[in-house]
Amino acid sequence: MSKIKLTFCIEIEDNFQSKEGGIVQLNTKLIIHTLGLKIEIHNTLRNTILTLIEKIISVLFQLNMLLLCIFSLCYSNKDLNSFRYQQNLKNILGGAKSLENVTKIEHIYDWIKDRFLISLYSGTKENLMADRTTYLLGFPIVRQLRVNKQICYGLELRSFCYEDYDVLKQDKESYGLKWSVNKSLDLEMKNYSDYSDSFLYKTSSQLETYPYFGKYKSYFGGGFTFDLKNRIKSLDQLRSDIENLQILRWIDYQTRAVFIELSVYNVNLNLFAYCTILFEILPTGNFISTMRIEPVILYETNETSKYLVIAVNVLYLVFIAFFMLKEIRRMYKLGLGNYLTQIWNYVEWTIFAFSWAAFSIFLYRQYAKDDLFGKIKAKDQLVRLQLLSYWNDVLGMLFGFLSLFGTLKFLKLLRSNRTIWMFICTIRASLHDLISFSFLFFTVFLAFVQLIHLIEHHNSKEFSTLVGSFETMFGMILSKLPRNIYFGHNTFNKIVISILFYLVIVFVMVNILITILTDNFNMVRKESKKGADSSILYAFLKEKAKMIKKIIWTFFKRSESDTDVLSLQEANVETFGQIDQDISKIENLIYKNKINDQIF
Repeated sequence: MSKIKLTFCIEIEDNFQSKEGGIVQLNTKLIIHTLGLKIEIHNTLRNTILTLIEKIISVLFQLNMLLLCIFSLCYSNKDLNSFRYQQNLKNILGGAKSLENVTKIEHIYDWIKDRFLISLYSGTKENLMADRTTYLLGFPIVRQLRVNKQICYGLELRSFCYEDYDVLKQDKESYGLKWSVNKSLDLEMKNYSDYSDSFLYKTSSQLETYPYFGKYKSYFGGGFTFDLKNRIKSLDQLRSDIENLQILRWIDYQTRAVFIELSVYNVNLNLFAYCTILFEILPTGNFISTMRIEPVILYETNETSKYLVIAVNVLYLVFIAFFMLKEIRRMYKLGLGNYLTQIWNYVEWTIFAFSWAAFSIFLYRQYAKDDLFGKIKAKDQLVRLQLLSYWNDVLGMLFGFLSLFGTLKFLKLLRSNRTIWMFICTIRASLHDLISFSFLFFTVFLAFVQLIHLIEHHNSKEFSTLVGSFETMFGMILSKLPRNIYFGHNTFNKIVISILFYLVIVFVMVNILITILTDNFNMVRKESKKGADSSILYAFLKEKAKMIKKIIWTFFKRSESDTDVLSLQEANVETFGQIDQDISKIENLIYKNKINDQIF
């Protein structure tokens, strides 16, 4: 095909009107002269471009302000000293290593007497713990949960058996001393009458306790308690109380969990903390001991930061209300059916829901804080931070997801970049294949999990439970093998299973996944090269920015007349129709709202 060399000239005609304060430009007309033809293009295209750029800048500013508010709220509810504070409290309370030595019921009594009670006393009259910086709020309690007696089946070696903990099997009856049913023993043991209250069941509302997730089981609130009132009693008196409880067999074969709970406050860090030491007694006779410290921030250290946090909260709610109204208008404009087909709309409403949930928790925390401070001032009151610590954890998770989704919103704008746009299109094109592949993958993976679990559940800790087997096998995909996987019983079987697992899952399944993504990426890359309709906003804006820069430069060059002819350049083009075609494509791309639909 022969090429035609054309010479063309572009004339820019501006109309101005004088007003107070300067000259105002009303409109611009672009005139192209070539082959004896005169083509006029008014400033509609340029104004549309400028409007689009202004809209993008406005959305970017709004999004940046929203993220600034989210990050301010998130990090104002965190303290960098939380981890060190937890470690300090664990060391004061005896540390995790001391709990590993608890393997009998008698060891629980010994640990409380020799390790825990010592940490409650600092040698001063103030209610300070051993580090002399942590204040004890209220008093600690020792709480236990019990199961009912069950008739033994099988070999009748004893009258009753004690099964695993379950809410339906939990013992909620009240007893006399030594768990006597008729309480006649109380009259014979008058010296221990002060401990009769520890054999009475109390509900979760009376104790202000809530469900707790242990390492082995989940436990409900309520139970049988003994109060360690260290303000009233000395260290020796409390030790004597623990010894008397041991004589009364307060912890016995029916006990399935023993909690030691206390609330503390560090005035130097302005941090509260809820501490839980849990001894889980399994039907097998094993003991699982854990210690959990949950820091809680309840109020700001000074008035300035307090008002700043309130101002950020108000500003954030204003932004959320603004974006909600914007989305409602957009939903009404597009229609509910079309609106629900766009995945980014779900992200928007997730942000709205999490934001209002976080605001509700924030209001509850303000109410609970006032009630807590009233109990602290009253002294010798039961001070519980368990519920507050739970809601604080939920609030932290909400803020975490808000930060995640708020940051991901940048992809909605940045997908005008070619690389990000191709990534999103690749995932979209691969979605159907990925869903089908996921069913195949998890079916085969679950088959291997059940195989190794049923063979090794009694020999290996990693495969003793179905969930543990699932986690271990998934780690094996990442080459994280258990240390003792090829030792002990059934070594040959485990080697064969491991080889089959790596052949099927790693070499076959993972390569299928890579092939799906690669094929769809190549398809998207080919489609992106076909025409202007598949192009993205980044290149478009780059070209229009150059045009605007040239217009501004031309405006300053013209100083004497309102209309000048600017000879720009000689261009080599195949036909003049190519120029008109490019302009038409850009106009169609704008007027059909393809760019606006992609971004906004």
